[in-house]
Amino acid sequence: MFANDMISLGKLEIKRAVEVKAGSQTTGWHINKYRFPKIWSKTQGESVKVAVIDTAIDVNHPDLQIHGGYDFVNNTGLRTDAPLHGHGTHVAGIIGAKNNNLGIVGVAPKCKLYSLAVLNDQGSGSYGNIIRALDWCIENGMDVVNMSLGGGGDSKALYEAVRRVYDAGITMVCAAGNSAWERGYLDFPGTYNETMAIAAIKQNMQRAEFSSIGPNIDICAPGYEIVSTTPSNTYSAYSGTSMASPFVAGLVALMISKHRSLGGRTPISGPKDVRDHLTKVAHDVSFDGQDNYTGYGLVNPLKSLYLTDRHKLRLHQRKWGLEIYAVDVKFKEDYFFKGRRLAKKGQTRTLSISGHVLRRLMYG
Repeated sequence: MFANDMISLGKLEIKRAVEVKAGSQTTGWHINKYRFPKIWSKTQGESVKVAVIDTAIDVNHPDLQIHGGYDFVNNTGLRTDAPLHGHGTHVAGIIGAKNNNLGIVGVAPKCKLYSLAVLNDQGSGSYGNIIRALDWCIENGMDVVNMSLGGGGDSKALYEAVRRVYDAGITMVCAAGNSAWERGYLDFPGTYNETMAIAAIKQNMQRAEFSSIGPNIDICAPGYEIVSTTPSNTYSAYSGTSMASPFVAGLVALMISKHRSLGGRTPISGPKDVRDHLTKVAHDVSFDGQDNYTGYGLVNPLKSLYLTDRHKLRLHQRKWGLEIYAVDVKFKEDYFFKGRRLAKKGQTRTLSISGHVLRRLMYG
């Protein structure tokens, strides 16, 4: 056993059942607000492995496809009966519910979901189970890990496991916690620098009052009245940072999928790159810069998926204290400037761009 060994779900999880019409699909406000259908024309998270460390997921839900996992509570393989607690199933739906004209749709509908049950049907568990699940993620080649859970105490063994996952190149996304009224720090493991801690916002783009505060918050994301899957072919709306975390985990899956589709030629080759990119493109909604309430600001999915091909972009020279980059551009049609043709259709030309302009184009 470990010091302060117990871990659980956020104390505030506002829930209500939602009826979804048979044979129809509902897109929640968090999907519509960020224009995900536009993003899905480029990537839907194809083949990216996302582990949900939580309560067991209902593997028989028609809106979910679970590709594997393990039940660390009962020390068995993938749990196949419907769990009594719906938290893990709800989180899984936010990440990757199928785009199948049924029920709801997740942020990354073609990612591969894995159910790692570390919490029992009452929503509690131990750091020991989480450590075993994290090691399972390394052994089974996960790309993203979502942990919408937390404990109030630090653990050297837990931190070492988190560090192993980080060193393996796996991005970990965690709920910040729902204890804003009780304390000024985040839940573990979300407080560790190797994980991303996500605060929650409401539909009005303002921070949810319950969202925990602390210096380790990275960004904020939708976490209020989020409709998703629940056990036994049902749907419910939950509120909490537990819902904000899987939103970001799904977005990371989209980023990794696009990174691979471009042959690995984008700036997000590891978890540090993912965090740096997400925080740079975030929209500041509170105090200037990073703060204890919303981190670097509101997640920005469209800009997050605008990833520069770093093999085509290269530092050309430094002149007058400026970085000048060269980028190869292929023209789709003849290009004229002041009556003079500068490029023919199909021609590739090398253009120069300053680092300042490049950053404005990338990050606004």
